[in-house]
Amino acid sequence: MKSFAVWYKRKASDKPNVDVCADVHVNLFENSKAEWFIDFGLKISNIDVVDKVYLYVPFLISDMGNIADLAHLMDTKLLKALFNDNFHVVEGPPKRRKINLRGEDLIIYQLTVEQEIELRPINDAVESGTILAINTGDITEPVNGSIGFNDIKLYYFRFRIAVRGSSSKVINLEVDDISFTDCSLRKTEIIDFRLNNIRSLTDVVQNEINKGTLFSLKAIHFLILKNAKDLLLYPAGDVSTRMLENYLWRDYFSDVDSNDIGNLIAYHFKEKYPENKSEGKTAKGISEFNVLVRFSVSGFPKKALEYVAIFAIIINIISSSLYDIIKIIISFLYDIIK
Repeated sequence: MKSFAVWYKRKASDKPNVDVCADVHVNLFENSKAEWFIDFGLKISNIDVVDKVYLYVPFLISDMGNIADLAHLMDTKLLKALFNDNFHVVEGPPKRRKINLRGEDLIIYQLTVEQEIELRPINDAVESGTILAINTGDITEPVNGSIGFNDIKLYYFRFRIAVRGSSSKVINLEVDDISFTDCSLRKTEIIDFRLNNIRSLTDVVQNEINKGTLFSLKAIHFLILKNAKDLLLYPAGDVSTRMLENYLWRDYFSDVDSNDIGNLIAYHFKEKYPENKSEGKTAKGISEFNVLVRFSVSGFPKKALEYVAIFAIIINIISSSLYDIIKIIISFLYDIIK
């Protein structure tokens, strides 16, 4: 699998020495229809010097209907669970809410996808992908009557990308092994997630990144949500797990069948930049993030079972017909002998 990437374009301002830091949150999950979804959360500092935020995804996004803002779904309880902190949420001007996160004021911003996100397909001989550009240039313009909001430069965006059809194989590789003894299907799912793995990006994408600036990544959180029946085979690095609370996440995971939410386990992989160390890191933050995991998933091959059922019906019809024919022949021979 190729890498995701995040970077930004600076405004032509008088603050060339201001560093822009970011935390990245990623959720990966699927529904009962085998549709995959990726949630991206971006917490960005010094947003006033940022003109555009870029996200590269290694698959094509056909239209804007595959992208949805999630900020409006995050109520106070969900925000507290997401940031693992207790705070008061202050409603502000349209599309903005303020929280104080560990001593820092943070704006939760609701994106208007059609107006504030642009899509640019990257389709060359090597790889197909898409660059999402979030236009932040006008987001921090002063809003009338927004006392206590206009001076906050720490912003959080969260949105969901639907990955449908064969594109899901970019994230998920399935190897099927059917057992004819119990008619079960054993499926190995391989998830290879990479962020800012520059060597996995094509020259076209690397050139786009070089036109801007990489964020100083301070923390990356990657969550894989899987059914409790699925077995984690190989975690790359430390992982923590927890069951999702149905009442808390029901509205947020509306793309998942409501009965399945309480059976989901969140596998949490994370990396934080150690401020007092630089070993294995860039001078400013995490240089790249890679997670490779495998899950063993059991199920029933519905299509194969349908074929078996049809075949059994046909055999049964043929057997019944042969029985009737043989019965007629035997009766005929008996009459002749008699």
